[in-house]
Amino acid sequence: MSAIQLLTDLQCNGLKWDGEFGLSRKGGAGPSDHKALSLDGQTMMIPVLNLAAQESPYSAKADPDSDQVIVI
Repeated sequence: MSAIQLLTDLQCNGLKWDGEFGLSRKGGAGPSDHKALSLDGQTMMIPVLNLAAQESPYSAKADPDSDQVIVI
C-alpha cells in the first residue's frame, strides 16, 4: 500500500489514538476531532475522536523516544 493510499484509508476509517498525549489542542479555535498526520511528504487530517475512529482497524501511539507517532 502506498503512503497516499494509507493516508486515504486512515482518513476514511479514522485512527484509534492510544493515550491522551497530543490528542487535542489546548487553545486557538477550540478542540478538534482530527489530527494532522504526514507520511512520505503528504499530510491529511485524520479523524481520531469520532465513531469511525473508535471502530477503526488502525491505532496509533506516541513514540516515547521521539516526537513521532507509531501507526499499527
